[in-house]
Amino acid sequence: PALLYPGLGASAAILVLLALLAYFFSRSFSVQISLLRAYVERLLDPQVSEEKLPADDGELGRLARSLQRTAPRIREVVESLKLEGARREAILASMVEGVLAVDRDLRVTFCNNSFARTVGARIPVTQGMPLLELVRDPGLLEIMTKVLVTGQRVERRLTLPAARDHVFEVLAGPLA
Repeated sequence: PALLYPGLGASAAILVLLALLAYFFSRSFSVQISLLRAYVERLLDPQVSEEKLPADDGELGRLARSLQRTAPRIREVVESLKLEGARREAILASMVEGVLAVDRDLRVTFCNNSFARTVGARIPVTQGMPLLELVRDPGLLEIMTKVLVTGQRVERRLTLPAARDHVFEVLAGPLA
């Protein structure tokens, strides 16, 4: 049978050689992609910049160099945002006025101690708590719902039974 197809052996050898080359090429490509993925997943870790990344002149090498240049800037921005958030949190927490923030589902995203004490809640208030568990007042619920639906600021006097019927000036508005 080999005599019938004289080039069959050479074709088979070339096919095996091509399959081996394709395997090694795809394996190298896969390793480079894995290195890049691992790098990106740990981008905020300060030691990530010391990791070995693809150094070839191809697209993956250019992408790796771009990521290495960008990583320190991303870490700076994240640290700056953390610092700004901590400052804002400290200012809001230390205010004498009660401050409450809720999300679209009327779950607490922030509640300072002044607000919690006013409504007789346990301090600290758990983030994600439904507003109705914190304050069972239809007037406050109506104000918050109106702000969420209209996106407009609402100012109103409100008497809270949970606060021994004290009257409060409520100013509610959407957060950007």
